[in-house]
Amino acid sequence: MDSCEKRKQPQSKRKKNASSIITGICILFLVLSLVLLILCLVAQKNDNRSVELFGYSFSVVETDSMTGEIEVGELITVKVCSIEKAEVGANAVFIAKSGQVKGRQVVHKVIKVDCDEEGNYIVTQGVKEGAPIDDPVYAENFVGIVVRHSVFWGKVVKFFGMPVNWILIFAIVIGIPLIYTLIKMIIKFGKEVKKEKTENSAAERERLKQQLLEEYRRSKNKEDRE
Repeated sequence: MDSCEKRKQPQSKRKKNASSIITGICILFLVLSLVLLILCLVAQKNDNRSVELFGYSFSVVETDSMTGEIEVGELITVKVCSIEKAEVGANAVFIAKSGQVKGRQVVHKVIKVDCDEEGNYIVTQGVKEGAPIDDPVYAENFVGIVVRHSVFWGKVVKFFGMPVNWILIFAIVIGIPLIYTLIKMIIKFGKEVKKEKTENSAAERERLKQQLLEEYRRSKNKEDRE
């Protein structure tokens, strides 16, 4: 194996590695985007019980009744459990039976845990000053307990919840490999043009050399005859 072939091998290996890395990044980005899409669809499904993922559900807070503890726009992670797990002081998520948010998910703080002939129930209230006490919440309307909440992930869900941003994301995912391929084609084309010019230049030099030699021979023959 000559030195030229030895130099080509590492270059070819580096190109393959670069291509693999870019492809891997795009695939990872696409997978993460799909995960976030699922999260967005789950989080924004607030009109009824959210879809569960591994025993948890997600919601974006839409009202200010928990201002001071959980702000509007935050993403809350809810541990889906039975109403018996609810304790005073916990932030419970339930389906409202009345009011402006009837039929939608609400997160309020548990202020009482009790039972009657209908079964176990909890009484909740928002933490915002002046918030009214809610109607009792029974098992059929209980969703679970908030285990964490995040402003950052709330903004992420909001971002990915906008269709125009998904168009941008897929344009980036598709565009990166296309741009990389285009750059490779341009570089390859440039090298081929350079090589062709070099070969043409060498051929032209050889032609001129042969022409000069031919003229020299003719001149020499002419002098010998004279």
